[in-house]
Amino acid sequence: MEEEKFIKKFKFYVNSYDDFSPIEYQITFGNSVNKTLDAYIRAMDVECFTSIQTEDYTAFNKNIFEIIHSWKHKYKTKEDICDGREWSLSIFYTNNKRTYYTGDIKEPENFEELVNYISAFCSKLLRGQNE
Repeated sequence: MEEEKFIKKFKFYVNSYDDFSPIEYQITFGNSVNKTLDAYIRAMDVECFTSIQTEDYTAFNKNIFEIIHSWKHKYKTKEDICDGREWSLSIFYTNNKRTYYTGDIKEPENFEELVNYISAFCSKLLRGQNE
C-alpha cells in the first residue's frame, strides 16, 4: 500500500519567452491549530500569511494529486526550439520527501487545469485576507 502524502510546500513556476510576466505560486503549510493550518501564500507579486481550514487543505492535496497523478517528471520536445514556455513544479511533503516536474516547451495534457486550479485556490485565500 502506498504511503499517504501530504503537501508541506508547493512551488509552481511558468515562464514564457513571448510573455514578460511569469506565473509564480508558492504555498507553504505550517502548524495545525483548532482545525486550521497556518499558510504562507505567494501568488505572483502578492504574498501573505493566512490560515486555511483543514478540510480545504485536504481538498487541496486531493485535487493536486488528481491533476498530476499521471504526469511524467520531465517534458521536453525533440526539436531544438528557443522560444515557448518552460515550467517547474516542486512538491515537498510532510515526510520530508519531494517530487519535481519540469517542462521545456512541452507539458502534460491537463497542464492548464493545474494553472487554473492553483490560480483559483490562491485567489480564494488572498480574498479571505481582505474580508
